[in-house]
Amino acid sequence: MSEGERSREVVYAVDARDLISRVSESWVRFAEHNGAPELTREAVVGRSVWEFIAGIETRHLHALVFERVRRTGESVRLALRCDAPDRRRDLELETRLLGKGSLELTGRVLREEPRDSVDLLDASAARAPSPLAICGWCKRVEVQRGVWLEIESARGRLGVSSGSRLPALTHVTCRDCLALVRNALRDGRSA
Repeated sequence: MSEGERSREVVYAVDARDLISRVSESWVRFAEHNGAPELTREAVVGRSVWEFIAGIETRHLHALVFERVRRTGESVRLALRCDAPDRRRDLELETRLLGKGSLELTGRVLREEPRDSVDLLDASAARAPSPLAICGWCKRVEVQRGVWLEIESARGRLGVSSGSRLPALTHVTCRDCLALVRNALRDGRSA
């Protein structure tokens, strides 16, 4: 594997109690470049991984992945988005068993493209109390019950303009992503 390929991987490990036991240097750099410089190695190692996964549904699906990998010993690979305000990223997240219940998670950037900055994804932006559902897997936004759009399209449909207080994002799992993850876990294949 080339240095460029390794730099596009973000690796961390959790122990049998789901405490973060290790993060790679690329994980630390990824956090810095994505507006979370406080997530240093010293700040996260020893803490529960569940503190860093937003949304009950997203945590539940990750817990199902963890349980399956620990039970079967087979790795699980899932596709997801890990966007920053100024870029879209398609990732593959592989969860594999290390032994004694410990897991290693490797996020591989498959595709990354710049875009005009999307203030809805800016963690430092002032937020209104009204929540807006965003899928923790595909990063689409629910603009009305059961209707999910890419975040750029959703801004216009929702009438969110620059300078206005942005809605608070609440991480959920859209029906499409829920089905993909459940099918992958049931069938023992990657999604």
